[in-house]
Amino acid sequence: MPEFFPFVFQLYGTPSNLLYGEHSIQSARGVQKGDPLGPLLFCLLTRNLTKSLQSPFNLWYLDDATLGGDLEQVCEDLRTVVRAGAALGLELNLGKCEVFAFGGTDRECATAIAKVQIHCPGILLPQRSNLTLLGVPLFNEAIPSVLKAKRGSAELTKARFEKISSDQALFLLKNCLNIPKLLYVLRCSPTYRWTQSLHDFDDVIRRCTAKIVNIDMDDSAWRQASLPVANGGLGLRCAAKLYQSIWLLLTQHIPSCLKFVVKQTWMLPWSRRLLCGAQAVTSNLRQVCRGQSRSYGTRPPSNPAFVPC
Repeated sequence: MPEFFPFVFQLYGTPSNLLYGEHSIQSARGVQKGDPLGPLLFCLLTRNLTKSLQSPFNLWYLDDATLGGDLEQVCEDLRTVVRAGAALGLELNLGKCEVFAFGGTDRECATAIAKVQIHCPGILLPQRSNLTLLGVPLFNEAIPSVLKAKRGSAELTKARFEKISSDQALFLLKNCLNIPKLLYVLRCSPTYRWTQSLHDFDDVIRRCTAKIVNIDMDDSAWRQASLPVANGGLGLRCAAKLYQSIWLLLTQHIPSCLKFVVKQTWMLPWSRRLLCGAQAVTSNLRQVCRGQSRSYGTRPPSNPAFVPC
């Protein structure tokens, strides 16, 4: 980073002037929008804050943080984030913060949430059916709602394609709004249990493609369109055909990834159980592809508080 200091100082040493008609506004707070160095500069600002937190589960992606651990640890870290963040010019947006308590009895979970609300009044209280982290469902119950939201977004996009040319619309559909829009969820969730939702998503893409190319997209034409460009297709991949291979590829790396997580979380009891369940997950998915299935899972911890901010 020291080699970039002269360049950064030249950019942010003095406020920039933003012109609006005859008015001039000085931009003197935060990094400039679109600056490639923006994420790096923001992470440098928050690095000491993230390292000072004591929760055993402490993950950050820029300004998105996930804290997990015992109730007292999480509450203390929340107070630290609010206090230290204010000193850095950062403010916790409670309208985007969520708290979820798992493990223990319903009464214990309610008590834990109430204590967190003392420090963060107005914090959101998601249910298992809509709890997500960076757009990925954390429980199986949340997968249908996430896939439904993706389908609704695709429906909205179909109407907007009428305002641009067919070439531009097809390019955006293929490279940005089809499988790329769904790939992260396919890689991180067992969507093989909701194949009908994946078929519904594909139907939306199919109707959108038919409208762009202005043809009747029957089954034969859709199969042709879903082929790679090198094989005479449009390169529009189908989610219902990819979910198994994507998820199985991910499961090959689950044990090694979980070993890393366990090491980083100081061998918490629930991390040990999660690691032991990895082999069961992989074995179950292989049996699903052979037409067999069995349930699997791991028990949650006794009574931690799980707070994605």
